[in-house]
Amino acid sequence: MSRVIIEVPDMGEVDDVEVVELLVAPGEHVDKDQSLLVLESDKASVEIPSTIAGVVHSVIVSMGDRVVTGAPLIEIETLEGEGVEQTELAVEEDAGLPDSAPAEEPGQYDATAADESSRKQSAAYTESNQIDLVTVRVPDLGDIEGAEVTECLCAVGDQVLADQAILVLESEKASLEITPEMDGEITAILVKVGAEVASDDALIELKTVVQRSASEPAVDRDSSEAPVLVEAEKTAPTIDDAEPGRTTKSEMESVSTDGQGEQDPARRVSEPEQPNEALLVHAGPAVRKLAREFGIQLHEVEGSGPHNRILKEDLQRHVRARLKEPSNPESAGQSFPLARPLPDFSRYGATTSVPMSKIRQLSARNLHESWVTIPHVTHFDEADITDLEDFRKTLNQRRDHETKVTPLAFFVKAVTLSLKAFPQFNASLSPDFTEWVFKDFINIGIAVETEGGLVVPNIKNADQLGLTAIAKQAAELAEQARSKKLMPQSLQGATFTISSLGGIGGTGFTPIINPPEVAILGVARAKWQPRYVNDELKKRLIVPLALSYDHRAIDGAEAARFLAGLAEQLEDVRYLAL
Repeated sequence: MSRVIIEVPDMGEVDDVEVVELLVAPGEHVDKDQSLLVLESDKASVEIPSTIAGVVHSVIVSMGDRVVTGAPLIEIETLEGEGVEQTELAVEEDAGLPDSAPAEEPGQYDATAADESSRKQSAAYTESNQIDLVTVRVPDLGDIEGAEVTECLCAVGDQVLADQAILVLESEKASLEITPEMDGEITAILVKVGAEVASDDALIELKTVVQRSASEPAVDRDSSEAPVLVEAEKTAPTIDDAEPGRTTKSEMESVSTDGQGEQDPARRVSEPEQPNEALLVHAGPAVRKLAREFGIQLHEVEGSGPHNRILKEDLQRHVRARLKEPSNPESAGQSFPLARPLPDFSRYGATTSVPMSKIRQLSARNLHESWVTIPHVTHFDEADITDLEDFRKTLNQRRDHETKVTPLAFFVKAVTLSLKAFPQFNASLSPDFTEWVFKDFINIGIAVETEGGLVVPNIKNADQLGLTAIAKQAAELAEQARSKKLMPQSLQGATFTISSLGGIGGTGFTPIINPPEVAILGVARAKWQPRYVNDELKKRLIVPLALSYDHRAIDGAEAARFLAGLAEQLEDVRYLAL
């Protein structure tokens, strides 16, 4: 058997993503292509599948963790005879493995010559130093039924020291810092923040190097020695018990809030997503809890206790120093004003608060930023698509079971021709408004409605595709978005976006620009309307069009010409063949 680590796929331009759902647990059997967990960025949700069949050995990440490209997610132990793709990292059980181990069968992970040499060197090293796998467990909690994991102070791959705090547990009576007995490397985190654990539950796996004779057999060890129990300070004075020179609770609140109970974005000190600097911070549970309450990053605080341990007095000094800092005039004008607090609706009747999905939260912030920072202007027009619709129906009747060509495919094709005629609509402005950035490629974003919110994948090099290929890609992207299988690359690199509500209704709307793009096309529902054609009144299929553009980059006359040219191409499908 061998172990395979499933990693975060290439995220492209996305800095990191959040683990929003875990679909498996250690010990579960999984099939190839079975979804293991769900990652979510500010643009879409992605289900990460297993590339092999096997048994889940450990879940390395926890709900709410933020991970980057290449980060380990889940470790799977392959079944006998199962192949392992070469793109994955196979971790073999090397305890007792002789140097003359036979070559692996085809389909399994094929180690390189360098890896084989490294393995031999490792075998020679372990003649005097044995690598052990230690499990750090919950100590005996006595009459306490269980405790909650409130903080994880390490990550997989971290090197930790003996007696270094790696987890914090809290019960109704006390807080406990969990520490390992020896130095080592974190190989797996077996619990999540918020999980309830009991005595002797496994918490973390640690790889250690122990000096022993070459003949002494390796023994897996458990680290369950009870750490120091820090009783909750019931009689200790709080920060509000102001002594001379001490910082009061209200002063600490003023550092992280705007005085109305809401954090000021310009002064907010958000808790770090387990940055490397915070992993070696020495502080007791009471200090950590106080820092969490007031949004203080512990790795920014200078400790005055033994071994630079952070005390309550250090937090107070840090707060006083922050209060004396002058506000940054450059950033003051860049923060967005907070919305007014909601009134107390409960005075008028029952209410229910429902959390928004992560995509909707981030989408709301991005749309707000776009609307506030970009001077939007919307130009309206219409196009007669009677002939286009007749041609589309005839085309689909001859295609039998192939992908049907939708009206969206015609809009995408027409937009690509218009972007070539008006390249400023396919460009971006530099942040200081001193130059254009023209793009020699055309990627058309299409807005897709999903249960979690609106996502905008894009058709790459749409100008090089025909109607059939555009229709096929659009259908595939929409299906991937709704099934949470959309990869980050599909959400990046758009140069122009189309938002179509034609299948729902409406006579027009103002679409919001997706920066750094400078324009977006909105398509409403086509309706049969009377129109004069060659001095004869006829029934024609008319589609409303709305072009929102960044007035810093596009003039009104340019927008009018762009939309008029687009309508002309839609009215005569022969233009689309050019």
